Amino acid sequence: MSWLHAAFAPRRDHKGMSTPSYAARWWLPVCTGLCAVWSWQATDGFWVMAAALTVMLATPLLTVGWYLIGLVSARVPALHHPAG
Repeated sequence: MSWLHAAFAPRRDHKGMSTPSYAARWWLPVCTGLCAVWSWQATDGFWVMAAALTVMLATPLLTVGWYLIGLVSARVPALHHPAG
């Protein structure tokens, strides 16, 4: 199994419901963290403005990222989670 398949394959839970891929799950902390670091530097450490800028910047980036991840994941067969 390639890293691409492992990262982008949607997961099926024990009920057969489709759940997000690992790529989609990791996109939230990665995107938010990178936006927070950039916002902190852009606002010279003023934490209220850095938090507001992080939210304003991360929101569209998360949407676009999850959309693109969904396009890739639609081409990869789903994997079942191991029982446990």
